[in-house]
Amino acid sequence: MENKTVGHLIVTAALVLSCSLAACSQSQTQETAPVGWEKISDGTAASGVQDGAGSSEIAGQESESTAAGQGSKSASVATGSAQADANVAAAADDTAGAAAGFSYADIAKQEFYFSSGVGGWHTELHPSGDGSFKGLYQDSDMGDSGDGYPNGTLYYCEFSGQFDALQKVDDYTYKTVLKSLSLNYKDGETEIKDGIRYIYSVPYGLDGAKDLYFYLPGKPIDSLPESFLSWVPMAKDTEKDGKMTIYGLYNESTGDGFGGYPVYEPDNQASDSGSAAPASGPAAALTAEVLKTHLEDAQAASDEIDRRMKEEDMSQLQYNLTAEEQYVLWDDLLNEIWSYLKTTLPEDRMKSLTDEQVKWIGSKEAAAEKEGRQYEGGSIQGMIINGVKADMTRDRVYELMEYVK
Repeated sequence: MENKTVGHLIVTAALVLSCSLAACSQSQTQETAPVGWEKISDGTAASGVQDGAGSSEIAGQESESTAAGQGSKSASVATGSAQADANVAAAADDTAGAAAGFSYADIAKQEFYFSSGVGGWHTELHPSGDGSFKGLYQDSDMGDSGDGYPNGTLYYCEFSGQFDALQKVDDYTYKTVLKSLSLNYKDGETEIKDGIRYIYSVPYGLDGAKDLYFYLPGKPIDSLPESFLSWVPMAKDTEKDGKMTIYGLYNESTGDGFGGYPVYEPDNQASDSGSAAPASGPAAALTAEVLKTHLEDAQAASDEIDRRMKEEDMSQLQYNLTAEEQYVLWDDLLNEIWSYLKTTLPEDRMKSLTDEQVKWIGSKEAAAEKEGRQYEGGSIQGMIINGVKADMTRDRVYELMEYVK
């Protein structure tokens, strides 16, 4: 698995695509302190290394990586104002209450994402009101296939853990440390299931964690670390009067940032068709109308990228980065749509769509690899590969929008 590197681009923000990968249900667990730490009796961290197995149980996650590769980590950026509008109302209440104190209960209905978009990997973290959390990391490389695993390779990790008590830094910043981190699989183990090779890993974004900072809605944008903004550009793109409208989580030791987004809460009552109704209120930032607006914004942004690539005088590096920008734009929107469909489609329909999506990912990666192979070693190769991925992902977005009601 390649080392993670930082390749920051100007791209479109999104929630991360998740789908069911039942192949990763296994009882074995591994409990570790944060990388480079030693777990000691009172739950605090000290320098050293923890190595061993534990017995924590992690709830099953529905998740799927959207693009292949062990490529460099790169930031995803929001375009369009719909998400900002959806966050502003909730942020107003959060900002007003920040001075009164912040607790983990305030983010119990938030999902935190750290993702590349380009490389297809992502880490998602779901906190609870008591400071515990669970999550998932994965990265797919559908082109890395072999005997017994024709459908490629998936780097995967389910995890759970506990944050320590919060310490107030200022009205919009709270500090904590990672008390524990438990993995559902032992790092480095592999297995082949359903034609996919699973390589169990540690979660990006939490590896090497020491001091962690929660940023609250209302925090001035100009007071945020540049490294956080490079990973969570949506913080800047959705700002209101120079202040954040979303939550953030920052791993100071690695410079990694997570963006916080409302959990989508469907009503308990299903519709006549069997699908759950979307939630209402600030927590339901994604609705069918919002997604339609995001689609219009994405198409306009993509058209503008096409114009730039045809009319502007660019270096080959600029062409490559612009093609990558266009791919991530559509990939991120696909992620948003998938998050919405998870809460609105009947379980059986979502399962069949998940199977279909896994096959589509394999087809996309194979097509991009085949086309790129013709230009192997050439400076144009990156543009060609991302062009194929952008076109196929755009088409898939429009197909999935047919399920958005």
